[in-house]
Amino acid sequence: MNMNLVGMQSQAQPMIVAIRQHAMGFRDELTNIYRRYRPWILGGAALFVVLVAAWILAHRQSEVALSPDFRTSAQQAYEAISSCENYRPYGGDSWKAREIDAELSLADAAAHARTRADLRAAMALSNYLHEVKLVHLARQVRNPKTAPHDYTESTREFTQELRSAKQKAQTAIQS
Repeated sequence: MNMNLVGMQSQAQPMIVAIRQHAMGFRDELTNIYRRYRPWILGGAALFVVLVAAWILAHRQSEVALSPDFRTSAQQAYEAISSCENYRPYGGDSWKAREIDAELSLADAAAHARTRADLRAAMALSNYLHEVKLVHLARQVRNPKTAPHDYTESTREFTQELRSAKQKAQTAIQS
């Protein structure tokens, strides 16, 4: 049994040496090719990196800015929501008509949203309209005689949230 193993090893020895020599020759060929074309390989890799970086930068800048179509429709929606806010103390049909107009303008602006900045601005406008509706609803169901302290606190909180939402909406459509 040991004789067979020794015999196999002695037969395999020249084959292993031949494979090693062939691998060393292949490695030498690759080294020569690399040395010959090194400037082209490195230049191509550098060009690829520059092109990818430029594409990423251009894509990021387009995602940060508002699209022109959205900007005009967002400004119209903001004006409609502001008009709705100005008529919230009156209630009735005049407020309801302005509320519907604001919702339609907001839906039109959301339909024009293309970039992430557009979507963020549309969400800010939606939040602003929601706060206007909440303040209007709070004023409709109020009863200052039953709990005057709670009424003034809740009104103050709603008003602060409304101002905050309006500020965020203004900032979003102006950026």
